[in-house]
Amino acid sequence: MGKGKITNCQQKYMKIVFVDRNIDLVRKVREAVKSLDEKKQELIEVHKGDVFDYDGVHVSASNPSFTFGGGLDAVLFKKYNKECLQARKTKGMKRIGNVIFTITVDNEYFATEYRVRKALEFAIENTKTRETLVLSGLGTGIGGLNERTFVKLFITALEKMKVETRTIGKKKQEKTYLWKFLRLDGKTIRSQYGNCTWKVGKWQNPVTKIELCERVYHASELIPHALEYVSGEVLARVEVRGKSLKESDKQVWENMRIVEAWELQKEDFVRIAIYAARQVLPLYEQSYSDKRPRRAIEAAEQWLENPCDENESAARAASAASAASAARAARAASAASVASAAIEDIHNFIIGQLNNYKKL
Repeated sequence: MGKGKITNCQQKYMKIVFVDRNIDLVRKVREAVKSLDEKKQELIEVHKGDVFDYDGVHVSASNPSFTFGGGLDAVLFKKYNKECLQARKTKGMKRIGNVIFTITVDNEYFATEYRVRKALEFAIENTKTRETLVLSGLGTGIGGLNERTFVKLFITALEKMKVETRTIGKKKQEKTYLWKFLRLDGKTIRSQYGNCTWKVGKWQNPVTKIELCERVYHASELIPHALEYVSGEVLARVEVRGKSLKESDKQVWENMRIVEAWELQKEDFVRIAIYAARQVLPLYEQSYSDKRPRRAIEAAEQWLENPCDENESAARAASAASAASAARAARAASAASVASAAIEDIHNFIIGQLNNYKKL
């Protein structure tokens, strides 16, 4: 099962998940999606990562012969071998099972605007209501299509997409979901401060005094922000209601309950730390020749592969050596746009890892 997003929410409409390893393309798409109307924005997710880590209907970007040479199509051929072999038997774009076979390049592997536009439209048209369409930057890899051209074509296809808007009866109040970290005491989930205990699905007792930084019900829209306040073992997706106060990185609400919760292990936090560090490493190394942060990341990666005492000692030593560079790294990533994009990328990375965590 792929990593996907939240698993327990009933999906009413078709969703589109754009996933690509190219962070520059991901940022361009994420920014462009903001130009769409709010209803369509709710149906679209944009992530940096591996497209095959997400469940749904996958899009193959191939040539007219469907030879599945390299890149994503090589992985797709291995994952959906039966469907790929069947696709070769007939010409033209088609859907077979959970794969939409599109043609984005010619037999010389050159992508054109026309082919990519048709591929995007075909993929959207052949995804059913309540299904999730998962695709990447069609034609932007070996096909050589300009990233901005792809973004323009993608947004145009989304603008043409029809969204069912029929509402029956009284409109329900929109629910608000946030994220928070909690502690695990044996089998009991607790707040880090105070004596508050939690059970999945059970509403807490409402508070009468709403103040930020008091011992009440805090949560954040983005997981990295929640982690800054409490580095607990339990990651919880919470529903909130009632009165609230909001800041840029945290909120406090009158009442709250856990909808879903996951227990994270030491290895999980190390993976998050490695991913977060790698987001700002290129920016840091553009300004400084110091290689200690890179060595710390590599030592942590080596420990993940082989968590023996020797590797753990090396990782700790490398981390200590790089600590003096932390202030520089923070200053290098201090631009608001860079910091915001990095936090969103880390949030999306953790979302993509949820199925690897222990569900409580």
